[in-house]
Amino acid sequence: MEVEVVEDRFQYLLQTMFRNIKQELGIRVSEVEFFMKFLFALLPTEMGME
Repeated sequence: MEVEVVEDRFQYLLQTMFRNIKQELGIRVSEVEFFMKFLFALLPTEMGME
């Protein structure tokens, strides 16, 4: 019984950690995408097309 409880808690911890990491990464990724689009907008169009 005890081992199962520990495993459940461990899985729950892992899931919440992954969820938090995904949220953080999601925010960062959208920031990076926006920054890249901004950079490409500033570059000459020939550079952006490549």
